[in-house]
Amino acid sequence: MLIYIITPLATLLFIVLLDTVGELSMSPKKGEVPDYPINLSDIPELSSNITAEEEEKRDKKLKLYRQLYNIRDLVFNPYRTIRDEPRYTFFFGIPLGFYYLANLPETLKKSINLNFHWNPNFAHISDSSVQFISAIDDYIVIFIVIALIPFIIFYEIRAWRMRKIDERMPDFLRNLSSMNDSGLLLCNSLKIMAESKMGILSKELKKLKEDLSWGTSASRALIKMENNIRTASSSRILHTLIKANESTSDLKSVLSITAEQVKSEERLKRERSSEMVVYVVTIYVSFFVFLFIVYVLAVYFFPESSSFKGSSQGMGYGGIGNGYFNIQEYTMLMYHSALVQAFASGLIAGKMGQGSIYMGLKYSVSMMIITYVVFTMFV
Repeated sequence: MLIYIITPLATLLFIVLLDTVGELSMSPKKGEVPDYPINLSDIPELSSNITAEEEEKRDKKLKLYRQLYNIRDLVFNPYRTIRDEPRYTFFFGIPLGFYYLANLPETLKKSINLNFHWNPNFAHISDSSVQFISAIDDYIVIFIVIALIPFIIFYEIRAWRMRKIDERMPDFLRNLSSMNDSGLLLCNSLKIMAESKMGILSKELKKLKEDLSWGTSASRALIKMENNIRTASSSRILHTLIKANESTSDLKSVLSITAEQVKSEERLKRERSSEMVVYVVTIYVSFFVFLFIVYVLAVYFFPESSSFKGSSQGMGYGGIGNGYFNIQEYTMLMYHSALVQAFASGLIAGKMGQGSIYMGLKYSVSMMIITYVVFTMFV
């Protein structure tokens, strides 16, 4: 009960506590992009002669087209779709895991179908249950690893992309500020910026330049760029730039102040990340200490206790605890406790070190693999 209920529950409560304290570092979450609906009936310059009912029908068709476009984009450009939404990896990660489970050895399948009888007992687990669980727990660990690794890879790619975009934002704002100071309009400044080397922002700026070349206003082009980038920091910056452009043509002061603010925020994020590395290392060290203790118990203490109990009973004494001692059961419990500790410690490390439990899945999987290797090869 301590292993399977108390430890996960305590981990969940601790993560909730970290959320109440506040975000400790950069969390690669998508920014909430505001909508800017435009109805033809709201534009007096266009005599569309469209009634409200017809416009509602056209709006439904447009939404349907967007859904079909998203499906087509998912089919023909799966990398970008999965990069933006890593949870889609579970659509093929989990089936791969089940495919692995479908190829279990025939002897194990027969034991699952015929020989397993569940006997719930918190004091001791029956011998048949111990044998069954010991036979399948390794396969379940590998199933979890197979299901999580694609998600971890694409989530890390998305987080790296978001960090690089946010790091480029201060330079983007400073360049716009200097161009605006020289008398250039915002749309012309953006076209010039598209030709400069802006790293990961260059591709989005070229798309923005194409929109401007087709006659799109600077505000609408920035809205599209905001929708494409969709990071928390860049979304806030571009939204501020859009509102400032709608209010005044003199953007120098707004851009300068925003650039300094973003630069200071990035500096604080880097300082927090460097400070939180110590906590991640501490969690790893504590896990390895726990794993070493569990290994000593499983390899040395339990066999000695079992032999001592057998000899003491032969001499007429009750032995340790005067009860039933199944070494396989206690070894299994130590293995499971190490796996639960590995998964929980990884989530906490991600939350403390990088502000997101999803960023901690890589730590969880790495520690679970280490536990699996230790108990498979050395125990």
